[in-house]
Amino acid sequence: MFWSIKEAADFLKIKSTHVYYLIREGKIAGIRFGDVWRIAPGDVENYQLPVSSGYQKKILESLPAILTVQEVSKCFTVDRRTVCSLITLKDIPSWKTEKGWCIARCDLIDYCSKKSNLYE
Repeated sequence: MFWSIKEAADFLKIKSTHVYYLIREGKIAGIRFGDVWRIAPGDVENYQLPVSSGYQKKILESLPAILTVQEVSKCFTVDRRTVCSLITLKDIPSWKTEKGWCIARCDLIDYCSKKSNLYE
């Protein structure tokens, strides 16, 4: 699961604005998911080291091949409306099943690679 800016700030004992600065400067890898930034916990824990952010990639590649809206919202700790708005805006390809809307992991990784500051 990814952390919010506030969770990263609390962990590092710094202000949220400083976490945004660290993302902007490339010291911590972040993914812009809708209107919010999400950060891999490993990137926060090791932010003093040069960033190569394999942490984002590891989290994303460990997800199931097919995810429901609920699973995506849980992974990024955002509400379902955020995920649904990305689907509605066609930012993330999806399809309807009996369980609801589903997203392929590869499409989620593709979206995140476009929205991340450091995704490799």
